Amino acid sequence: MAGIFRLGILFGYICVCLSSKKRLDFLELRVSRLEVSARSDILELGGLIDEINETVSAAGVGSSGPVNNPQIEIKLNALDAKLEQFMQEQREKSVALSKAITEEKTMTRKMLKIMKQLADSNAESVLEIEETLEQNEIERDKFRTDWKMFEEGMMSEFNELSEQTKLLNDKLENFDGNIVIHGSERQDACPKDWQREGDNCYLFEKDEKLSWYGARIRCDDFGGKLTEPDTDKEMTYIMTNVHADNVWIGATDDGHEGKWVWASSQDLVSSNLNWQSGQPNNLYENQHCMEIGLLAMNDESCLQDNYYICEKAAVVQ
Repeated sequence: MAGIFRLGILFGYICVCLSSKKRLDFLELRVSRLEVSARSDILELGGLIDEINETVSAAGVGSSGPVNNPQIEIKLNALDAKLEQFMQEQREKSVALSKAITEEKTMTRKMLKIMKQLADSNAESVLEIEETLEQNEIERDKFRTDWKMFEEGMMSEFNELSEQTKLLNDKLENFDGNIVIHGSERQDACPKDWQREGDNCYLFEKDEKLSWYGARIRCDDFGGKLTEPDTDKEMTYIMTNVHADNVWIGATDDGHEGKWVWASSQDLVSSNLNWQSGQPNNLYENQHCMEIGLLAMNDESCLQDNYYICEKAAVVQ
């Protein structure tokens, strides 16, 4: 009878060990996978840091003039988001793993209590089981220590990446005040290649020719409109700076022949425009858009390809 009892105790002991070992192997596998994933993310972030450094160098850090490189801002923001996301994921994984370890410890203690009850007065068998489970607890303690070292190592590397990001931010902030860094907006009143006059910015396009409709769309893409010089002062500025003949501005009489209006507001165009001699003449009844030609106004087919002038409000500092 005593032999059967001991056999039962031994069987219970084997079940406890196998079950605990299986769960412990599963937890260790999770840690291994987390470590591989973490290091993969670190390599990716490190590569992004290198890419940003190369971009900053190519942009001319330390040059005497400002450099407008919005791509650097995008990469910095992406890096910040990546770091924050990864840190949050690691915190969540750490909490989940800690909970799993705690549950394993609780389950093992419950098994120990049951085995003690089964063993009853058989002290020798109980001691054997306790020693085995104590050894398992030592292994789990080592596991928790290894996990903590792993987590601290990851945190150290992330802190280093964060510091590099901060240094890059400071570096960019020092060489170009136009870049937006962490919500600190500092930018020119007008975009690159645009000219400022009063409260407006103007783009005198000299590389691309479009129809009048295409020019309106392009200016809208830039956040502005085909220029509408509705004051004498603005018209003088436009006429002084226009670089070529046949340049689109934003007036039309399409749908109301002879009644010229500004396209965006539908306000009437001043009647004292400086028209070319004999213009507007609506040649072939197909000239409904206004261009500047020979430093005076002319009506032309809206499908004709011309250079164009865009305008938009200047940024208030």
